[in-house]
Amino acid sequence: MLQSSRALMLRMGFRPRGSSQHATVVQFVNKTIGKEHKDFTALFDQMRRKRNRAVFETAKLVGEKETIETLSLAHDFVTLLRDLINQE
Repeated sequence: MLQSSRALMLRMGFRPRGSSQHATVVQFVNKTIGKEHKDFTALFDQMRRKRNRAVFETAKLVGEKETIETLSLAHDFVTLLRDLINQE
């Protein structure tokens, strides 16, 4: 999801800089894909925060059920962004 979001951002002529690039990318996508997809970006941001905690703080933070749901969401999200990139 992060990489497809960065691809959209780069395709539109923008580039995240400085610290908190992942958060910047989430904010950019939130503004770009609009309110009708706010559930995607809210979950994307939630996963970004959890990923940060999992990488830097706690092991076994994400369970099997959440992993399966996240993969499904990621597939739909990447498809949406791929379609937006191809429209450009």
